[in-house]
Amino acid sequence: AFRPSWTAGLLNGSRFASCGEVTIRGYFQDAAFFTRHLPELRQLFWDEASVTAAEARLASLTAGYRGPVASVHYRLKDYEPNGWVLSRSYYDTALSEIGRRLGRQPL
Repeated sequence: AFRPSWTAGLLNGSRFASCGEVTIRGYFQDAAFFTRHLPELRQLFWDEASVTAAEARLASLTAGYRGPVASVHYRLKDYEPNGWVLSRSYYDTALSEIGRRLGRQPL
């Protein structure tokens, strides 16, 4: 179960308070684990050069297209040990359905 106070041991006079590096491992797909820290996380992980490059890449892929854009994130190795990797046919079907709904085949 999620315990919001788990980080208290890392701060305020603990032996970890002056630590320059902390490694956190866990399952962080539930926003309950990080929502209150979003401003700090955005500062730490936001990279304007990457944003600019991604915007340019997306613009080149969708040049001349006026309509909705959809994306599919194909998860592989990090999910494999959990048995959560979906089959190639799952993604092929998803892309076909996107194409059907948008009225054009995906890129």
